[in-house]
Amino acid sequence: MDIVNYGHYTSLSGMMGIIKNETLWATNIRFLNDEEEFQHALGLIKDIIAKSKITSDHAYHSLHKEYLNHITEQLKGTSIN
Repeated sequence: MDIVNYGHYTSLSGMMGIIKNETLWATNIRFLNDEEEFQHALGLIKDIIAKSKITSDHAYHSLHKEYLNHITEQLKGTSIN
C-alpha cells in the first residue's frame, strides 16, 4: 500500500486529536511565516476554477456556474497583505 500525505505541520498524535475531538484549530494567515504557501494555494484554486466546466445540457450547469462565479468574486483582491 502506498503512503499518501494529505497535509503537514502536525504529528500523528495531533491528527488523532483532530479526529477524536472533531476540532480543527486554524491560525490567522497574517501570522504565518511563509506567505508563499497561501499565495500558492490561491493560485491553485483560481486555476481549478478556470478549468472547471460543465456542459450547458448538464442538470447542474446553472448551479455550477453560479457557484464558480460566487467563489471568483470572493477571491477578487485576496491576499494576506
